Amino acid sequence: MCALCSQTVRLEHALRACGINSDERVATLMWNNQEHDIKLQIAGINTVHDEVVLSGDPSRDRDFTCFYVRQGQLIAPDCVNRPRDFMFSKLVLNPTNPGRAG
Repeated sequence: MCALCSQTVRLEHALRACGINSDERVATLMWNNQEHDIKLQIAGINTVHDEVVLSGDPSRDRDFTCFYVRQGQLIAPDCVNRPRDFMFSKLVLNPTNPGRAG
């Protein structure tokens, strides 16, 4: 959903508007401090996965990671208070440029 026009925008169109070729393997990086002690970090887009690997216990702990996998390959993590998992995932998603997750 575009914050400016309140319409659904395809990721490829948004990337092209930012000068990024949508044929490149690009994923998003996002982080947010949900509360004073909860930090959510996301790399990639987790909508088309066939498996979720959970590290940690969200019912017991305030730190865990959901690793989203498609055909045996990591496509995105959702990391809650797990900066090491986030950094590891960025390296796996883009080993030549870990500052860009895709």
